[in-house]
Amino acid sequence: MTISEALIESSVQDEVDRDKARFSKGDHTPLLLREIDPNEVQKKCPLFRELYNYLNNFCRCP
Repeated sequence: MTISEALIESSVQDEVDRDKARFSKGDHTPLLLREIDPNEVQKKCPLFRELYNYLNNFCRCP
């Protein structure tokens, strides 16, 4: 199976799956972000730590 075929197959829903909610980046990402512990993610991801610290410092400016 080629990558193209795998992508097409993964995007097709079976009849039994039609009633299940599909992942929506726009709908589900904000919900997932509310669930994370930023202090824990900072320990594991340097890019997140940099962004998180930048935003915290930016928000503290008068």
